[in-house]
Formats: sequence, C-alpha cells, structure tokens
Amino acid sequence: LIQLKQLCLSTNHLSGSIPSELGMISDLQSLDLSYNHLSGSIPSEVGQLHELRALSLSTNHLSGSIPSEIGLLSFLGLLPPGRFSLVITLNLDLSYNNLSGSIPSE
Repeated sequence: LIQLKQLCLSTNHLSGSIPSELGMISDLQSLDLSYNHLSGSIPSEVGQLHELRALSLSTNHLSGSIPSEIGLLSFLGLLPPGRFSLVITLNLDLSYNNLSGSIPSE
C-alpha cells in the first residue's frame, strides 16, 4: 500500500477515527474519505503526505482543531521546472464537520 496513489473510500458508512497510519502512504496523491461517519480529530500524520494534491474529509463527524501539520502540505508547486511550468494546487475540503480553530498557514 505504500505506493498507493489514490484512495477513495467515500460514501461507505465508515465509522471510527481516521488512522494515523495513513501518513505512511508516502506516494498518496488523492485521499477521499467524505460522506462517512468518521469522528475524532484529523491526525497530524496527514502532514507527512507530501505528494497529496486532493484531500476530502467533508461530511463526517470530525471535531477538534485542524492540525498545524496540514500547513506542511504543498499548496502550490511547479511541474515540470522550466519555462512553461504548471502550477499544482492542493484541493482541501473539510466542510460539514465540527472543526474548530483557525486554518494553519504553514
């Protein structure tokens, strides 16, 4: 699973907390756990997913603050380097939860 690029488990009635072990999937580019019954906080290990470009945790029962490690994710990057570089953005959807606090800037 370490080389997994996309993980979509949306709309599966999953419950419990998001496992911190997700941070070990170093090549993960897209994680969609939306429309489930997940609770607890967002694990700080999400910040270890340096290849992540899309993260959707919307419509769950998540609570607590957004971990500062989310700020470690590459919100903007360039691919490929050179004259005609493309901008890569991170799509982050945390809507419809009970999260509190501010959105980390870095």
